Formats: sequence, C-alpha cells, structure tokens
Amino acid sequence: MRLYRGVSKNIKNMKQNLSLIDSTLRDGEQAPGVVFSQEEKIQIAIMLDQLGIEIIEAGIPSMNKKEMETMSEIVKLKLNCNISMWSRAVKKDIEETAKTGCDTIHISFPVSDIHLSAMGKNKKWLLDSVNETLQHASNYFRNISLGAMDASRANYDDLFDFLVVASSFHLSRLRVADTVGILSPFSVVQLISKIKNSFPTLPLEFHGHNDLGMATANTISAIHAGCEFVSTTINGLGERAGNAPTEEVIMALKHSMGIEINYQTENINQLCAYVSKASNTSFAANKPIVGEKVLMHESGIHTRCLLENKKTFQIIEAAEIGRKEEEFVFGKHSGTSALIDYYKRRAIEITKSEAQILNHKIKAMSEKLKRQILPAEIDQLRFTNI
Repeated sequence: MRLYRGVSKNIKNMKQNLSLIDSTLRDGEQAPGVVFSQEEKIQIAIMLDQLGIEIIEAGIPSMNKKEMETMSEIVKLKLNCNISMWSRAVKKDIEETAKTGCDTIHISFPVSDIHLSAMGKNKKWLLDSVNETLQHASNYFRNISLGAMDASRANYDDLFDFLVVASSFHLSRLRVADTVGILSPFSVVQLISKIKNSFPTLPLEFHGHNDLGMATANTISAIHAGCEFVSTTINGLGERAGNAPTEEVIMALKHSMGIEINYQTENINQLCAYVSKASNTSFAANKPIVGEKVLMHESGIHTRCLLENKKTFQIIEAAEIGRKEEEFVFGKHSGTSALIDYYKRRAIEITKSEAQILNHKIKAMSEKLKRQILPAEIDQLRFTNI
C-alpha cells in the first residue's frame, strides 16, 4: 500500500467492520434555523439509503406528534439501512420512541463535569441512571446505542466508570462524542485506543463536531484507531460549525485510506444539493467534494499537466461523485496550453503564438476586473486589439 493511503495494517478489517451513521435528519436539523418538512425528511432518508448508508439517525420522536408521525413514516419505508432514533435518558421519551416501530434507539447521557453540573446532575446520578435506563430500554428495543455526550472533555476515570456499567449490557454501540469539536487527530487516536484497550469487545462509534475544523480528520483517525461506527451529516450540517461531512468521510475512506467502499458515490452531488436546498444553507465554492470550484483549474502549470494526465492535480473524477467535467478557468494564472485546448474542443485551431497573445490579453483583463474571464469574453478578446 502506498504511504499516502495510510499506515494501518488492518484496512481489510476496517472495510468489513465499518458502518456510517448519517445524522443529517437529527443533528443536521439541529443547526440554527434549519427545518425539514416531512416530505423532505422522507426524501433525504431515501437518498441516503440509495447512497448506501448503513444506519440513519432519523430524528427525535419525543419532540412532538408531527415528528413522531414523520419518524413512523420513515420506518414504514422499510429501507435497506437500519433506522435509529435519538432519545434523552428519560423513560417517557424511550416509550414514545418505541411507538415509531423502529428497533434501534440511541440514548444520550452527559459524562463530563461541565455537562453534568449544567444539568444539575452528578456522577452518582449518571451511573445509577445508566443502569436503570438501559434496563428499561431493553424492554422495547432490540438494538440499543448509548451516547457519552462530551466524552472528549470528561475525566477519563469518570468516563471509565461509565463504560464499565455500559459494557455490562449488550449494546449495539457506544458513542464517543466530541461534542464541542475540541479533539485533534492525535488525541482522538489516544482516546479511542485507550477505550479499546480497556473494553476490546465494546463496539465504538465516534461522533465528531467541527468547531476547530478537524471533524473529518478526527473521524478518519477514529477509524484508524478501531472505531466500528462513525456518525456524520451531509454537507457537515449541524450545530455551530457542524459535523464531519458524510461525503468527505466517504471519499477519504476511498482515496486516502484505500478502503474499497460500497457506497454509490455517483449519488453524492445530487444528495448534497438537495440537503443544501432543503436546509436553506449554502456551502463554500471550495468546499471539499461538492464545492462549485473543487474540480476547476486555472493555473497554467496545472492545466498543462492535467492535459497530459488528469491525476496530476485531481484525485476525484467528476463522474465518480455525479458531476460533469469542468472546463478550465481562464484568468490571471492561465497558460497557453489550456487556451489551445479550449479552442480545440470547439474545432478551432490556434497557433501557440496566437495563444500567447490572447493569454496576455486575458491576464490583463483578469487583473483589471479581479475575476475570471468568461468564454464569450475570451472569444471577443481574440479579435480585439489591446
């Protein structure tokens, strides 16, 4: 395996054991001002299933009657993926969640001193409540996921005691949440490895937020450290700076880690665009994977190499993520090779000398206007004396 694809010796095991949990419909909708309609939630669930996501965290049924109805409708779709619901550690909420017909519940507990104190709780309450809550949930659900909220800021001895109680139950997974995105790839590996060494049979999930811009890197690091589950959201949608973007993690698995994925990545662009529209949130033009400009090239030295071999400066094919190939952009940094190719695509031949003259005009106009030069403007410049 090439060095740039990672150093893990267990790539094959990662491929077999790894599952993605998409939380767009739960954590994603918790982004300020985001509201999905029932129709949009159902459509997003269908599209996530078509992408190949293994588990969808569909929402919080106990919020209200409308949410309960929506969650029930998603369960009735009988998608290929597993449908999981989020719940507070409250018996009534657990019972309400069961009414949706789902067989998987995620129950969240605060584990850091900061969160326990803010909720008027303490460690004794935490350990007593975990035991009681899990026993109650086992009466209703086949699969139970337990969340360690703010695990990244918890005292490890306290977290260890929480995990001792949790590991005595047959959990489908234990969510290690970096609730405020404070971890780095290095501290993620340290934390997950430490838990794995102490509780080797406990299935772990990493849930990373993006407050410091490291959610994707942290998620990949968690996989390297042995997490069998990671939770993400489309476009990284979520509270504050959001979560690890599903599309980034999927493509990183393939291109950075070298894992043979089964996701239908050609659906990514359409799904990300739909979620962006439904959530009324845009993403930056240079956002990895789906940004408008991530497959565009202007630099002369880049475009010259790309004409010889696209892999020189582009690791992702447009069709791979459901997009069309972009033509070169022309501006201050353009080169003559790109211009010659531009006209060749239009069945027009220009000499290198003509390309050099035209390229000089393009550079001058770009500097003056502080932007790229559009195709119609290029054609006009070709016959304009400057």
